[in-house]
Amino acid sequence: MHLNCKFVVFKNNIILALVLIIVGNLSFGIGSSFIVIFNGVFLGNVLISVFNKYGVNPLITGILPHVFPEMIALLMAGSISLETQKFIYNIRHVEIRYIKLRYSLYFFILLTCLLILAALIESRLNIKL
Repeated sequence: MHLNCKFVVFKNNIILALVLIIVGNLSFGIGSSFIVIFNGVFLGNVLISVFNKYGVNPLITGILPHVFPEMIALLMAGSISLETQKFIYNIRHVEIRYIKLRYSLYFFILLTCLLILAALIESRLNIKL
């Protein structure tokens, strides 16, 4: 069960990261920006609700430990999705901006590692709670 919980959390997070990248690439970054903003608003509402009902202790012990690697990874996915704006820039301008897919691949590997870390932390905390 413990391994299954980690996998489910990781699967949900990696699907969201891939959706961010795909939607952002198809919408030239607008869709991924909207998803990141919506996630931030949703997280803010959750944090406020938990704080108002239970105080600060559940935030420190239950939510915040896995939020940092997860949010950093999702912001990295959003930044990968903004690479298509360089295509549009190159069409309209004489000076060429190089699109380095190697860096996007490095970012994706790093964000996958961060999502694995977040899933490990989150599943560990959920079992203790």
